[in-house]
Amino acid sequence: MKKTGKIAGVILGVGIVFAAGTFTGATTDWFSNAVNTANSTIGKAGFDKKTELIANSDADINVKIVQEIGVKIDAEEVELQALLDEYYQMRLDGLTESQRYQDLEAQIDAITNNVYERYKQEIDAVFDA
Repeated sequence: MKKTGKIAGVILGVGIVFAAGTFTGATTDWFSNAVNTANSTIGKAGFDKKTELIANSDADINVKIVQEIGVKIDAEEVELQALLDEYYQMRLDGLTESQRYQDLEAQIDAITNNVYERYKQEIDAVFDA
């Protein structure tokens, strides 16, 4: 009977080891499946979102930059116009100081004198005749 008990014990031991292996294998299958499912689902969600974001990135970047830089562009435009107005006015104000303006004044004086002399002679001719 001792032998039969040993055989029964061996069979029972092998059965327990086999049952434990089957249970562990089943545990590994559902665990691996859950990890793979999570990896696949989360990975796809990340990929889909990245694809969505990148698809519109050029337009989004352009809008953002134009909005942000628009204020600077407006300020630079106003500053440039003010500088050009100031420079133009300075040049206008400086015209009367330029050599060209003084030459113009001299030429106008000469024209005035020539016209005066010509009409003075015509008036004198009326009285001298």
